[in-house]
Amino acid sequence: MAAALALLSVTATLTSITVDVNTTSGSYNVMVDSTVWFRSAATSYTTNGMVKSTATGTLSISSTSTGSGADSLGPFKSHTISYDDGAFVTEIREYSNALVFEQRFPMGVKGTCLQPSNVMKERDNVSTSFPSMTMPSASDPERSLFQFSGDMTGDDYIYSNFSEGVRIGTGVSGFGPMCVYSSDGKNAVVISPYSEFMAASAAHSATGLSFGVQGSFTEIPAGYSMAFIMSLTQPGNVNEAFEEWGDKLLNKFGKKRDNTYNDYALKYLGYSTDNGAFYYYQTEDGVPGKRVPPTTGKTYEQTLIDVKKYADSEGIPYKYVLLDSWWYYQGVGSGVTNWVGRPDIFPDGNDGFRNKTGWFIQGHNRFWAIDNVYAAQNGGDYNFVVEVKGQGGEQEYKNFAWPSEQRFWDDLIYNSTKWGLVMYEQDWLDTEYDNVVHLNMNITAGRTWLMQMGSACERNDVTIQYCMSHCRHILQSVEIPAVTNARASGDYHPGQDQWKPLGTTGIFAHAIGIAPTKDNYWSKAGVQNGTSYHDYNTIQEPYNRLQAAVSTLSKGPVAPSDKIGASDTALIMKSCAKDGRLLQGDKAARTIQLIHNRRVQNSDSESEIWETKTKLSGMDFAVVMGATLQEDIKVSVMNDLMLTGKYVMYEANTTNNVMGGDTIEFKMCKKYDFQVYSLSPVLPNGYAFIGEQSKWVPVSRARFSDLEYGDDGSDSYVSVIALGMETEKIDVSFLAPKATTPTVVSCTIPRGSKVKVTLSSKGSSCQGL
Repeated sequence: MAAALALLSVTATLTSITVDVNTTSGSYNVMVDSTVWFRSAATSYTTNGMVKSTATGTLSISSTSTGSGADSLGPFKSHTISYDDGAFVTEIREYSNALVFEQRFPMGVKGTCLQPSNVMKERDNVSTSFPSMTMPSASDPERSLFQFSGDMTGDDYIYSNFSEGVRIGTGVSGFGPMCVYSSDGKNAVVISPYSEFMAASAAHSATGLSFGVQGSFTEIPAGYSMAFIMSLTQPGNVNEAFEEWGDKLLNKFGKKRDNTYNDYALKYLGYSTDNGAFYYYQTEDGVPGKRVPPTTGKTYEQTLIDVKKYADSEGIPYKYVLLDSWWYYQGVGSGVTNWVGRPDIFPDGNDGFRNKTGWFIQGHNRFWAIDNVYAAQNGGDYNFVVEVKGQGGEQEYKNFAWPSEQRFWDDLIYNSTKWGLVMYEQDWLDTEYDNVVHLNMNITAGRTWLMQMGSACERNDVTIQYCMSHCRHILQSVEIPAVTNARASGDYHPGQDQWKPLGTTGIFAHAIGIAPTKDNYWSKAGVQNGTSYHDYNTIQEPYNRLQAAVSTLSKGPVAPSDKIGASDTALIMKSCAKDGRLLQGDKAARTIQLIHNRRVQNSDSESEIWETKTKLSGMDFAVVMGATLQEDIKVSVMNDLMLTGKYVMYEANTTNNVMGGDTIEFKMCKKYDFQVYSLSPVLPNGYAFIGEQSKWVPVSRARFSDLEYGDDGSDSYVSVIALGMETEKIDVSFLAPKATTPTVVSCTIPRGSKVKVTLSSKGSSCQGL
């Protein structure tokens, strides 16, 4: 037995992330390029109300084994330790660029909550610990920490040095994916759950940081397992580290980033009535400052029909509308009782409204009221968990209900497609998870809830937007193809800074295959009085251009929310084509590494620099935005944007003149004078394709394809195919060799919707295809 429990090193000579396991104690060290990055703390699990831990000697090793195999991450070597006569089993799988830590419960475990009389008090603890790590010491290599935390796709993110006493987000709302990266930029490790995302958590302990099962669950079923991943990226660029980590999760669960953008609402311009919109709990002639659905004057149906008429007259091609919480029935605690349109809102029903406007519908929903019409307890047809205040015994119920069968979701979504639902918005995700006791007692309930919702939407061709989500909700979306986007910052209110997190939360969203959603915006500067908000006489959006740019660059939905007669049509159309097709980059605009590094040194830094790219015919085009810059900042085209070759650029807010250079020189600015640079590669024949300079993203694959160039000696040329709506006029810019001012070729899209636009040394042409 002594020989079997000797020190065993589980390494692979070709890997850069390895683990050394001591099979006598169960401890382990994680190595990156042969340097210790993480030292294990205690391994533990809770059974029958008792914590058994290697730190106290109450958790003993029963057996160990090694093995090998292959899965979606590739070939691996494994090391397994069985504890407590096989009741608790841990396994480390070592891949070429990742480690997976799995904890298994072959026989199930009861009594896993230390306070079963009030489980909610244990939500932010964990009942198991594997993996775990001690906090860094002064002798450890210098590293930095970036972690997503909080709600709205982790918008309470954390930057710091990874050192003793560092703040790390833990618990139900605080725990999110974290990236530890070296100061020299060589290595970055992303740590997160790898399965059972709704139940996985992290907590601080006496010995360090523990990853495991959320502490409020009262038992673990037989055969249950949970895994965490450490994903290595070299070199250690934060954005690339999260993207490679996301690749691993998406590949495991079969979700594709490209499929996300098949979503109708992510392709086309929409109109919003969400919080912050002019017509949020307000109609055309409603009483200002009253945040309740109006009962006199024009109905919501009439108001939105008038929005449509105004938009048509202005040539604003809204294709769908977001209906917020004002349209359905609400009951106890403002929960939903019946998710259908009220007759005082839509006299002809949701389907009648849809038929009159031609708009598809994004339907908002919140948590379910205890008096909802669907629950069997209230005479309905479906099984619900109904938690009535004062009836929970030892548990503190708070008047929430939760649907517990697939049939409910199937019927709800199917029936809603009949009135034009194309996107289901599940709002108040944090409120529901934080208040439904059942979701916090049953280890599988949280995942079941979201999977049932997602399954119903997927089979009915309806997509899902998450809102007010913890990081665990966002992580769970990797198993749910129907989830295509999520709110990635707080609610919009004109004039406020709700836009700022998008460049950073967009990293998380893009990594796991969803679009980050900014929320609505007002397109015209100046006061738009008459809203339901308390500042209805003075409310205005002075930074309308910045709001429009952020909405577009985020690669999420773009949905203005103006008052009738108060839209800046030209500004709105900078985001889309004539038919409403959004013109965006290939990825969400993301904070660049230079800013990540500055935030580690100064967590209060307000500077924002984001970049997005478009790959067209194998060549990279970029858009880089800088706002609220506290000083002049130079951005290297090669080192900071990772673009190779010769590039030309122009600043879209001040000039159309194009300049060369290998550095973008951002000037100190605030919000009004933000800067947007567009970059294009210089082609081998000296030409550069600039694109549509009237758009925030001048080169978008939604508009252009098949970029070609040539030089036969007597004639050099560059050409591109443009796609658009028949009769749409487009202005396409090219830069001729040695020129500083672009040549603009104006074309009208012909029947067939495609035109080949060419500039050559002999002239320009538009050829219909």
